[in-house]
Amino acid sequence: IEHPTPCIRKGSLKMLRRNLVAGAITALMVSPAFAFLDKVGLGGGNSGKAVDADSFNKSRTDLEKKYILAAAAVLASQIDLAQALNVKADIAQAEELNKVLKGGNLSSDTVEKVSSTSKTLNEQLKKGMEETDKLSAKQKKLVGSGLVKYAAGVAMTAALGIEAKHVAESATDVLKSANPISKVKLASELGACLAIGKELPSHAKNLVTGGNQMVQIATKKGVSTKGAKKKLAEAANFDF
Repeated sequence: IEHPTPCIRKGSLKMLRRNLVAGAITALMVSPAFAFLDKVGLGGGNSGKAVDADSFNKSRTDLEKKYILAAAAVLASQIDLAQALNVKADIAQAEELNKVLKGGNLSSDTVEKVSSTSKTLNEQLKKGMEETDKLSAKQKKLVGSGLVKYAAGVAMTAALGIEAKHVAESATDVLKSANPISKVKLASELGACLAIGKELPSHAKNLVTGGNQMVQIATKKGVSTKGAKKKLAEAANFDF
């Protein structure tokens, strides 16, 4: 936005911000795909920085796509590990979630289920590893490969931490400025990215912790875990 004068009164700035966010909400309601929005006062949470709404929409879409890839990678690796160990685990639920994720229809409910399902699977996998007296050479190879894939998915998940936080803050700004009628529709449209912002920090930490515990057990069983250790260490270094 170009300002005609070098100084704008504080009251005028507040009114400008209100008008811009109102314009964003109107455009959000008109287009489910969020094809175009005007300049809106979003993006920094408490920073007060205005960002282009097209940028916000792109960031939201990009975040959800990256989350889907990361979540699907983790779940697929957990399924592989359960099968390699012959562990009775919630494989059916993980497979069903993966189908939903690959369908691209992400919702807040799906995001929450991904967190809880992966956490439960890790507990089942750890128990299965501990209760297995001896792994065959084939099992060791499959478990080692599964742990590397798991760790890679965890690193992908953890890498989204800051991005998820910023996008969720922007979405929250829009919702706070919405009128009661539009807020219900907006909450549904933005539910997935808000859920990712809320769930991701604890979800990623649980994945790292569970992964490290599985690596420790697998190492004692004679599985090569060097690659998995490296990736999990990378994941642990990301900020949220």
